[in-house]
Amino acid sequence: MSEPLTKEHYIYEFVKDRDAKALGKYYQEYLLGVLADNQLIDLTLIAIGDDTVVTGAVTETDREQRHQACLEIGRTMAQEFGEEKILYLLTVAPTVSCAEDSEFTPNTDPYRKEGAMTHIMCLEELHEAEDMSAYMAALKTFKHYVWSAQHHEGLVTAWQWEGATVQSTENAPDYEPAEGEVVAVLDDFCQRNCFVGLCNQFEVMNDFVKDKDQSTIDAALREVAKENGQVIKRNLPEVIVVSELSEESQDILEHFGLEAPALLNNFAISVEDAVIEQVGKNLELRKKYEALLAKMGEA
Repeated sequence: MSEPLTKEHYIYEFVKDRDAKALGKYYQEYLLGVLADNQLIDLTLIAIGDDTVVTGAVTETDREQRHQACLEIGRTMAQEFGEEKILYLLTVAPTVSCAEDSEFTPNTDPYRKEGAMTHIMCLEELHEAEDMSAYMAALKTFKHYVWSAQHHEGLVTAWQWEGATVQSTENAPDYEPAEGEVVAVLDDFCQRNCFVGLCNQFEVMNDFVKDKDQSTIDAALREVAKENGQVIKRNLPEVIVVSELSEESQDILEHFGLEAPALLNNFAISVEDAVIEQVGKNLELRKKYEALLAKMGEA
């Protein structure tokens, strides 16, 4: 659904002032209000520009279908906005969970925990990137925030996050928070897939992929990421059929078990560390040897 962002709209001032936290807080309070009225609400994705607001609801329950739906919503958003820049992308979602040792499902557990979450991504920095290297770097630094609370019939019983800075599991280890800053480590896969769907919104991305096939794009992206000291993770299928793997891979799994990738990676890191340490010692010994030869020459 697309609607114009007029001066009468509730969020107009937040957008004009580029106040992402006020914008995210508004949608979190709106979500809690809907839940307080006992209304049902699907996970909703919202794209906001200076003049337009586009929303899309995700009704699918299967994980893969939900991710595909989010991708398609992103593509639709990009089409609806056209030349207008998308400034913010939000996820507004009710959540339900139960205790780890519960015998119930979340929908049947009488003691289930009901939650409400709003996650906002600020995309303006990505529009400003002049080349692909700057765009990839901006992907690690652009701002996004999250609000998450447990509630009972819309009344908050406990806050998990209130406008916390979001960092993905990939970025979190390298992120240095400011004093007093609260950081939420969060991988919002629905929002991420929606973002992928609308990425042709960014001029630098359009220029980068123009007239390239997918394998060429993947290779080029990995090269740019390598130059930036970044790593692009591959998308893995939810189910891996062993019989479809090569004989060499099957032999490794039979010998080391399902944790073979982790075990072999740890081994490779240990070997690499040992080689680096040994090279360092060799360089140190070489310097001492050269210094000794210099002294002998002076004598």
